[in-house]
Parts: sequence; C-alpha cells; structure tokens
Amino acid sequence: MTSWIPDLTARNGPRYRAIAEALAEDVRGGRLAAGTQLPTQRDLAWKLHVTIGTVGEGAGGSVRAASDDPGASQPSDFGSDAAKKSTISK
Repeated sequence: MTSWIPDLTARNGPRYRAIAEALAEDVRGGRLAAGTQLPTQRDLAWKLHVTIGTVGEGAGGSVRAASDDPGASQPSDFGSDAAKKSTISK
C-alpha cells in the first residue's frame, strides 16, 4: 500500500473536491502509477482529518475527472469496507 497523502492546505473549496483534484493530478502526473495500492478510506480519512464519506466522494470525483482523458490511468473508488484496499487501474 502506498503512503499517498495529498497536501490539501493550498486547495480551496470543499475537501472532497480537493481530494478528487489531488488524486486526479497525481495519476495524470505519473506520481501514482497503474496498479498502485491506495490507503484505505478509513486510513486516509483519519490522516486528512475528514470523514470517510468525504474520502469516498473525493475518490468518485477523481474517477470522473480522470475520465476526461480516455488514455489516462484511473483510480478505482475507495471501497466502503474500511479493510478494502483500492488500486490505480487503467
């Protein structure tokens, strides 16, 4: 599992949107490669001091943002099961 923790301090707007933007940017920028295992929803929420729902909404938003580029690798949604791991997939 990667220790991917986005820095949201410089981002304005809702936290879920900041998570979505950071995740999409890191995928497009190659900092998160296809097959990269993401932290669990619960772990990321705890580290970012947000709710699990905020992380889930952010993950869903990043999938929509990445889908604007059909050739880009896309992250999968964080699972609702706290123990489930997510990975970046093509």
